[in-house]
Amino acid sequence: MVALMAVLGLLACGGPAAGPREPTPLERLDADECPASFGEASGACDEAGGVCEFPEGSCVCRSASYCGGVDPGPDYEPPAPTWHCDYGPGTTRPDGCPGQLPDEGAACPQEGQRCSYGSCCMHPATCVGGVWEVGGANCPP
Repeated sequence: MVALMAVLGLLACGGPAAGPREPTPLERLDADECPASFGEASGACDEAGGVCEFPEGSCVCRSASYCGGVDPGPDYEPPAPTWHCDYGPGTTRPDGCPGQLPDEGAACPQEGQRCSYGSCCMHPATCVGGVWEVGGANCPP
């Protein structure tokens, strides 16, 4: 559920010049409309706004939001929809990082481990002294 809310937040955000947008409604897709697994959810998809749930987390079919500080202008066309997946709470990514951005000060197992979260504005997390230090968002200019 947290991952789904994060996806909703991403869909609702635009570039600084875009102003506020209404969240796009998401529709839970039937199993036959979803990739066979979380790991196979990549590349192009047909059901824009569709969500697939997996044990590892959720995936949504959507166009990537514009990620830049300058208004792209009226001729900007978003890319074709692709699968975007978020790991669920309590999961571990293949790179050994927590599935979701850890809380500042939460215990971490591997000293010096660095993890990054986000798709445009990246949030770094580093394991220092046995706890996570979470940095502020790094966004493109």
